[in-house]
Amino acid sequence: MGVSLEITGLARRFNGRPIFAGLDLRLDAGEAAALLGPSGCGKSTLLRLIAGLDEPEAGTIRISDSDASAPGRLIPPWQRRTGMLFQGDALWPHLRVGEQVRRVAATASQPVPEERLREIAGMLGIGTLWERYPGDLSGGEARRVALLRTLAGAPDLLLLDEPFAHLDEELQRRVVEVIRAWHADTRSTLLLVSHESPLIVDWPGRHIRFPDLRLAD
Repeated sequence: MGVSLEITGLARRFNGRPIFAGLDLRLDAGEAAALLGPSGCGKSTLLRLIAGLDEPEAGTIRISDSDASAPGRLIPPWQRRTGMLFQGDALWPHLRVGEQVRRVAATASQPVPEERLREIAGMLGIGTLWERYPGDLSGGEARRVALLRTLAGAPDLLLLDEPFAHLDEELQRRVVEVIRAWHADTRSTLLLVSHESPLIVDWPGRHIRFPDLRLAD
């Protein structure tokens, strides 16, 4: 089941340059939202702040009515009930696909059966890659494996950074179908960030354009 997310007055700089300031965002528990905006506008930074991988300079991030990031308080990532699909995939090079999926699944509070994970792998078109190492995968295969590994952790808050990268239109449709089915089954809270995409119209929740949030001038 998903968790609520409330961001208030968030601010972050990079090399002295404001990325955003006074940013507000709220997602109800179980809500799905797509955050759209051009490259470099701070979408990935926002996800890292929510996941606890970066610290805001001002503002608060509340997850399930508890302050995860606030002045003088920073809850570590593994205590935030979140899972994040990174833009760079971040697969472990020394482990086969199946080993990576099983290792993450073992950390879940409510583990997903391997049979279900193999079913999702088939939907993503990577069912035959279970014994492959990351170095043997194409960019598109690695992207889908990274998504599967993230889902294996059964996070209450799922953060997806450019999940359509390196994928052709057919594979993008598969990813959308998998995410829609996952959301319907788990009612986890989802936040996707992406450039404009024709397939984003199939996203199961509301659409937010990044300039519509309050940003730095």
